[in-house]
Amino acid sequence: MAELRLAAGETDPAGAAAALAAGIAAWRGDERELSRRLRAAALYREAGQAEAALELLEETLALFPDAAPQIAALRDAAAMQRLVQPGLPALEAAQRLEAEMQTLPAGPALDAAALRVADGLAGLDLHAQGAALLRRPRCAARSRRRCGCARPSCW
Repeated sequence: MAELRLAAGETDPAGAAAALAAGIAAWRGDERELSRRLRAAALYREAGQAEAALELLEETLALFPDAAPQIAALRDAAAMQRLVQPGLPALEAAQRLEAEMQTLPAGPALDAAALRVADGLAGLDLHAQGAALLRRPRCAARSRRRCGCARPSCW
C-alpha cells in the first residue's frame, strides 16, 4: 500500500518508509520482513534520513545475519550519505568519518566525503586535522591535495 501511495504521488519517500517500517511486525522472520526492511531503509535514504536508515539496517543485520552482504551495501551508502549531509558540523563529520573510515568501502564516494570533511575543518582553521584525514591509507584523495583547504596552493 505504501509503495502504491508513493507511486501515485500521494506520499513522499519519508512517509512511505514510515508506513513500511510500521508494518514490519506483521511479517516477522520471513523474506517479506527482510524485503520490507531493506525497502524502508532505501526510502529513508531517498528522503535524506540517513540516520533512520542506519538504525533500521543495524536492527535488520542483527535479525538477518545471512543477509549481511545485501545489508552492507545499503549501510555503506547510508553512512556515506550521513557524512555529507548539509548542516552537519565539520567536527561531528570528522569524528564520524574517523570512526567509520575502516568500514566504508574505499573509492570515489569515500574520497568525496573525506574532501568535504577536510574542507569543513579547513573552514575552522583546522588545516592539519583536515590534512591528516586525507593522508589516511583508505583515502585516495590524499594524493591530490596537501591539505583539506580550498586554497589553490594546496592542490
